[in-house]
Amino acid sequence: MANKAAGTIVFFIVMACLTGCDPEALVKRKVPEPIQDLLTLGSAASLKTPLTPEAIQIVSPKKDTVYPSHQPTTFQVNLKAPGDKPFEDPIITWTLFPEGKGQQPLGNGLSLKKKLEPGKYRVEVTLAVKDQKVSQTINFRQAMMMRGKTVLANGKPVAGVELELKDLDENLISKTQSGDNGTFIVEIPSDNPFRLSPSKKKFSFNPLSKVIKYNPEEQIDFTGFEVEISDVLLVASVDATEPALSICPYQELYLKYKLQSDTPPKKIEAQLIQREKESERLHSFEDISTTEKIGEPLKLKAPLLHGPLAPHYRLRLVVTDEHGQKFSMESRDLYSMDMAACIKSKMAQAVALQTKGELEPAIKEYNQVEELYRNVHEPALYTSLMEKLYFNRGLARLALALNADSGNRQRFLSTSSQDFNAVLKLHKNDIEALFYRGLISHLAKGYDPAIQDYTDVLQSDPNYPLITQLRGMAFVGTGVKRNLLSAIYDFGDALRANSSNKDLRKIRAETLKLYAENQNEKDDSVLDSSRIRLPKPEEGLDLQKIRK
Repeated sequence: MANKAAGTIVFFIVMACLTGCDPEALVKRKVPEPIQDLLTLGSAASLKTPLTPEAIQIVSPKKDTVYPSHQPTTFQVNLKAPGDKPFEDPIITWTLFPEGKGQQPLGNGLSLKKKLEPGKYRVEVTLAVKDQKVSQTINFRQAMMMRGKTVLANGKPVAGVELELKDLDENLISKTQSGDNGTFIVEIPSDNPFRLSPSKKKFSFNPLSKVIKYNPEEQIDFTGFEVEISDVLLVASVDATEPALSICPYQELYLKYKLQSDTPPKKIEAQLIQREKESERLHSFEDISTTEKIGEPLKLKAPLLHGPLAPHYRLRLVVTDEHGQKFSMESRDLYSMDMAACIKSKMAQAVALQTKGELEPAIKEYNQVEELYRNVHEPALYTSLMEKLYFNRGLARLALALNADSGNRQRFLSTSSQDFNAVLKLHKNDIEALFYRGLISHLAKGYDPAIQDYTDVLQSDPNYPLITQLRGMAFVGTGVKRNLLSAIYDFGDALRANSSNKDLRKIRAETLKLYAENQNEKDDSVLDSSRIRLPKPEEGLDLQKIRK
């Protein structure tokens, strides 16, 4: 009945409006709303059908998309009303649900902007029309993001460059790629520093990597070169195929590599890279190769590393072309230095050389061990080894002095004396070091310090070989009258130990004669003792008694 009545009302209204008025507008003015609903002439989008979530189309943010936290994020929705007419007086409400936190109202309207902290979010948009409501939700993230670009030296973009983000412990955090225009976006997980490294086949980049901290105003740029450095390998011998992962300072090694470039390289350098927080220390190898042919293995000498050792090092090859442009590549192998093992190994090499009589090469090895020792953290652990080093090197230098010309003799004697002094600094009661220090003074005509060292040896070991004879010779060398008497006593003690030594007996007789001829001289008077024919102090000594 209600529908029939409504239809009758509309009929009369339409008939009354035949002269040009708008029947629908007239119905809306004259007919009560409940009747309009029955007539399907209610408000815009009269909602004869229930609201559904499809009426809401979230334009922004996109589902599961990441947005930069330093810029406001746009929240925008489109409405799709049933039929051709828009909703009348729709109310749109935005609500934000940060992960792990309570909900937050964002505001109302088709579009709004809000700057958000990094994190995971769910946003809900609600559409209310009259007494009906529907909602849509999506998840998205906010993150700290930085932009960058990979280009050639001429500014042309390099697409498809893979960029790895690692923490400073070299743990991989994420990867991204440059687009067709060379640009890329990298997500920074925290305020900590990170290392970003580009790579692409047949390309090298400068810089090789960058330590970055979040700064949305900074652009990260890498310059690419159409040069490929590959198969970088540090080996112990030219025929080796496995990397020498544990190396020592001064060790001779070979660097193998492949280089493809249209521009001839002018210089090739190898470096060990020690990364320290946000910086890096470079340790350059010495190039001792004789070849200049590109691609041939380079013979290198490993550097001495000063300061605390790192757990590992990277090997970097740096190429400078004829235009002065530099590009480089790092091997993925990790290299290390065990200083304790290096010291022991090099010490064994030095001893082996000295045993074969190769004194100067042995001294060179001892010198390198000493350099390593100066860079260890716990020198007390090497006291015994360093005593051996100083003693052996002192013997080697003494042996060289005995065969050197007058110019080099004094130099070798001086450095030999320094070595035995170093032994005595570590072990003040080392009798052998005392003896050789005294002998060196004796050879250098420093008779008084020689006598003092010989006397100290005698007090510790009265039976030390040749000690009384040598001290007697030093007493004679002074030429002092009272010392001649001391020499006579020493020669007598030496003869009691070796009564068959005719030369020593003759020396004692000549000393006694000189003393007797000058009985009337004062005790501190200096006599001409050169007529006493003394043997060389080094005669009968064994300078091969090295410590192993």
